[in-house]
Amino acid sequence: MSQHIRVPRAARRHAVPIGEVRPRIRARVCGTVMAVTYRAAGKNPRLIARLTDETGSVDLIFQGQRTIRGIEPGRALIATGTVFDDGGAPVMFNPEYRLLPAREEYAS
Repeated sequence: MSQHIRVPRAARRHAVPIGEVRPRIRARVCGTVMAVTYRAAGKNPRLIARLTDETGSVDLIFQGQRTIRGIEPGRALIATGTVFDDGGAPVMFNPEYRLLPAREEYAS
């Protein structure tokens, strides 16, 4: 798996490890965006950001979006939403999110 950035402990406060999320339960997760894809499904486009931590990954699906400024590979963020099961993989639809400072700000 690719390198995760170090996220400050304060940013992870109250976050659940991604590998521990369960369907139909609201969760707050913190991790690194590893991939961003765009899917045009008819009139319902969606942006999918794969968020990972050391325990797993969750797809954040933003319906009706083509791009979201700041959501890009390598960016750390916190997402909050209800988890759903998509063929055995956890997903969140239109989660609330907060971008964390860029990678360079954590270096030292």
